[in-house]
Amino acid sequence: MVLKKGYLALESGKVYEGRSFGSETESSGEIVFNTAVFGYQEIMTDPSSFGQITCFAHPHIGNYGCNKDSNEFKKVCSAAIIVRENSAIASNLFSEFSLSELLIKNNAAGIENVDTRALTKHIADNGSMKAVVSFLGEYPSNLAERAKNLKIDDTKYIAEVSTKEKYAYCQGDAGIIGIIDYGCKNAFLKGIASKGYKIVVFPYNVCAKEVLESGISGLFLSNGPAKAPEELSQTIKEIIETDPTLPVFAVCAGFQVLAGAFGGKFSKHKIGRHGANHPVRNLTANKIEITSQNNAYTLDRSFEKNSDLIITHINLFDGAIQGFKHKKYPVFGVQYHPAASMSETSYLFETFFEAVNKNA
Repeated sequence: MVLKKGYLALESGKVYEGRSFGSETESSGEIVFNTAVFGYQEIMTDPSSFGQITCFAHPHIGNYGCNKDSNEFKKVCSAAIIVRENSAIASNLFSEFSLSELLIKNNAAGIENVDTRALTKHIADNGSMKAVVSFLGEYPSNLAERAKNLKIDDTKYIAEVSTKEKYAYCQGDAGIIGIIDYGCKNAFLKGIASKGYKIVVFPYNVCAKEVLESGISGLFLSNGPAKAPEELSQTIKEIIETDPTLPVFAVCAGFQVLAGAFGGKFSKHKIGRHGANHPVRNLTANKIEITSQNNAYTLDRSFEKNSDLIITHINLFDGAIQGFKHKKYPVFGVQYHPAASMSETSYLFETFFEAVNKNA
């Protein structure tokens, strides 16, 4: 198989040459690096990755293949992926198709033979930036100029990955949990469903009245990409003020929305947090958690002045606030992606389920 030559061009003017192992097309977005050693399929199909050109810092990607059950969404969400080496052989009991086949099926670009160590250092030094990946034969200098002139509005990304209509994900008799879908991963849906709950999924722009009249016993604010529009926080503020006994648990983009309901403001992080090895201090339990993250914004420290809230988690890489809870209401959130079971971070879901059961 002859791999087509292509280019990755950054708005900084830096250009990297490589070879295609996905769809031979053109893609653009914000380039970030992800430090996870495994889980490439889940990262690429995570709606939180929408609009990202994902550079995998680990040099060898694709060696255990892919399968349909590991997709976190119905399609690849990364605009493109960049690797040092895509494995020509996939060996795994559960492998059904290769990484290349996944990309081609989803018309997603993948470029290999890129010096990802140098690229990661360049991003770390200069910050995440706009980029173009192309296999269409255009001059590299033109691509770099086009990357510089890209117009990106990442507040529109959530609308691209959220459900358009309300739906029931599953039936259960343990109570009803509502999920506002800002780009919810399948892992969260499956994890909550495994506990016997009925799940009702709402679109990102659902009104407070519809949520409050749905008969739910708890509300989960899901993960999602980029910057959450500020108006989404007004809906959550109305829900909490109308029913302060309703348990609310938020992660990732949902964390942005929930913090915004209490006046929190967010600014762009230099490189974002993308990986599976981010150390976070749990201030309540005084222990360190190794977390999975895929976010690009930082909560302003002025949030600490809200006397109704308790800061519960701090990122040890950059000192950012990554968790809080309300002093009176059963309302809390974290910015990272906790596991629903069998993990050092699954206690968060257990706390949420306990509150839901009391409220059912």
